[in-house]
Amino acid sequence: MAIRLFLIAIAAILVSGCAKSRPDAAMSRLEKRGYAYSVEEFQRAARSGDVEAVEEFLAAGMAVDVPDAKATTAIGAACLGDATNVVRVLLKAGASVSAPAADNRSPLMLTATAGSAPTARLLIENGADPR
Repeated sequence: MAIRLFLIAIAAILVSGCAKSRPDAAMSRLEKRGYAYSVEEFQRAARSGDVEAVEEFLAAGMAVDVPDAKATTAIGAACLGDATNVVRVLLKAGASVSAPAADNRSPLMLTATAGSAPTARLLIENGADPR
């Protein structure tokens, strides 16, 4: 019995050592989908509505509210792209509904620019201030 447990423990160690870690695996999947691991690519995925890629960026360790050079976050990019499903994923991951871009526009204001009532409703339901 002790030998059997020992062999099971060794097999578990070998399997875990050979498997890619979750962030590495997510980065590999992003690369296969044509995305580099960068803030700009994260926002491109968000703006285009690519839910799976956004989830992979988050799994790879991308901070949900990381801003680009213009201080826009992924939720702002998703709002501009009218990508309600991406906004939902980002909110679930803890994205801020009030993080302003460099031009001081909130995600809700960016949503108004895109003209998306469903995304605006989602943001307000999650604490965005409509005033």
